[in-house]
Amino acid sequence: MTAPAGSIRSALAHRSFRRLLFALGASQGGDWLYNVGLLAFVFERTHSTGWLSATTDAVTRSAVSFSGGRVYTITVFGERIWGNPGLYARIGFCPEQDAFYERMTGIE
Repeated sequence: MTAPAGSIRSALAHRSFRRLLFALGASQGGDWLYNVGLLAFVFERTHSTGWLSATTDAVTRSAVSFSGGRVYTITVFGERIWGNPGLYARIGFCPEQDAFYERMTGIE
């Protein structure tokens, strides 16, 4: 039995995709461990949440600076993501905060 085209199972059937997916997971795990280790080190040395915030801000700014100052626009289905409730509904996006748009009622 073959997996339908376009499904994750059909993608996982390719060895190169599985290797790429594993490498992505390993890279993300390493980034996470680095950030946690850096913050633990800063807190151990300073015992200050202010320095934790400053460190987090510095790491975030350095990551953004790698874009070379270019501004990128992310689109899904050819539409901009930011502030697009119609697109949110299409892709099933649920924000982590409770928010209601003006046209929404408590029934929705």
